[in-house]
Amino acid sequence: MEHPPNLVALERYAAYAYALDLVRDVWIFLLGILSMTVYCLIAPDGILQMLSQFHDTRPESLRNSNDTKGFALHPPSVIPMQVAAPSAIPLEKVIISQTTTKRDSAHKLPWELWELIFRYVSVNPSRDKLLQSVKLAAVCKFWRTVSLSCPRLWDTLVIRTDNALNRDLIHTIITRSRARGLHVFVAHTEMHIPVPIQSFVHESIHLMDVVRILQPLLLRIKVLHVEAQGGLGAAQFMLSLTGACEVLEELSLICFQPLQTITANNGQRSAHWSWMSRIHTPRLARLTMTLSSPNLPASLASFTSIRSLTLLFPIDNITFDLNVLLSSLASMKSLTELTMDGSGGPASVLALPILPFPNNVFELPSLRTLRFHTVARELLLHFILRVRFPSMTTLDITVLPHFAVGFHLFAHLNNPRNAPLLKTLCLSHFGPGLLPSIFPHLTFCCHLKLHHAGALDDLQLEGLASPQGLTATWFAPRLRSLELSHAPLVTVHALRTLVGGRKEQSTLESSVAALEDLRVFHTARLSATDRTWFRNQVPMFYWGSGQDNA
Repeated sequence: MEHPPNLVALERYAAYAYALDLVRDVWIFLLGILSMTVYCLIAPDGILQMLSQFHDTRPESLRNSNDTKGFALHPPSVIPMQVAAPSAIPLEKVIISQTTTKRDSAHKLPWELWELIFRYVSVNPSRDKLLQSVKLAAVCKFWRTVSLSCPRLWDTLVIRTDNALNRDLIHTIITRSRARGLHVFVAHTEMHIPVPIQSFVHESIHLMDVVRILQPLLLRIKVLHVEAQGGLGAAQFMLSLTGACEVLEELSLICFQPLQTITANNGQRSAHWSWMSRIHTPRLARLTMTLSSPNLPASLASFTSIRSLTLLFPIDNITFDLNVLLSSLASMKSLTELTMDGSGGPASVLALPILPFPNNVFELPSLRTLRFHTVARELLLHFILRVRFPSMTTLDITVLPHFAVGFHLFAHLNNPRNAPLLKTLCLSHFGPGLLPSIFPHLTFCCHLKLHHAGALDDLQLEGLASPQGLTATWFAPRLRSLELSHAPLVTVHALRTLVGGRKEQSTLESSVAALEDLRVFHTARLSATDRTWFRNQVPMFYWGSGQDNA
């Protein structure tokens, strides 16, 4: 049995209903005006035919005369009662008929439009979607029909761990989803935001209740996203789920506090909570995990079929054995995309203690895209220097302030034995002096993207426009595509020097490529003369303020 919505929710959705009615009436009015205009243009005689459908309420003596005083036209449904025919419809029925016609006109909207509106209101995991779908279905009979006929409204299950579980609502969602795959989101009221809680043990109890609900549904879950404030609850959650997840394609396990800190307060050893997955996931393709325990990298070995892996760092510092992490990654033969994100870590994440240098050289045979976002300097250095990437084509590094680290990294990647297919390099938030130190080691680079390049100036950029040093060496000779954003120190003159210099050299020497794609995201306006010059020199050229418009 469904629970009626509370008064606040009822007032909110009454406002929604009023807004939808207003939009509907305006839409119908505009369509009517448009259809009348088209009708009059196509058939001018249609006006006379339309007027002939109205009743002349004048007396018989005035109808045949030329006097138009007192002339009035009324539609058949609104004829005044004193002059209407004996069989005229009563006024009360006329009002009811007009109201019914207005309400039925909403039903004439395309069914896809109704589904789109309902999905926009409810299918958003950041909102309380568990209640949204049920409330939409409780407004009226028509809304209930639309809700029940839209499967997308019932395949997303959002469970909040900071409130008491409403098992009736959860059962309603599960029942109405029928046999569709479920997208399950388990989190606090605000997703992706650390929330202070009174007890991590209390959170673990709530997560165990969620496990009892999800255990019978494992065969239907396609996406499972779990957020816990502490590593204790996250570990217990994964240890408690057992069985086969035949259709699970995406798994996210995020916690904001490291496991070793929480268990130390309870007098327990963190090693007891290093979990190994007890669920069978043959179709799992995307995995997101917080490295909340020193022993957690070993758990990655149980996910050998994933293609995309994202490793997050908790709020506090945590150390782990890099040999174990690299060994687990090397066992993933289908891994094509790897992201290591330390943006949620502490401010000192760039100055962590020196990690033990890996003993062996590892190889990630299928990895094509590698991303580092605000990770520790030692982790970035040791990770790349001890790994070979035979299939990697794209490297993306965000926050790289140390020019000494860049020299070692790109000298290693420039060796064809370590990354023979690497062509695209994306750098963001890099420090001053970094680019001059790595330009000599960008022989592999065909596509260079420099975002948030506040440290880039004309002098550094012109290093790619002419031969350098006593040996007259061209830096990045294969460079064909350049993308710049948030580079206020770069002038149009430097860009023209870069484009013109490389194009002139490409006609003299085949080993130096001319720029074929130049995209500059800048708030300043480009003159018409410069825009014409760039378009004549570069086949693909864009200058604007937003990357979405490119």
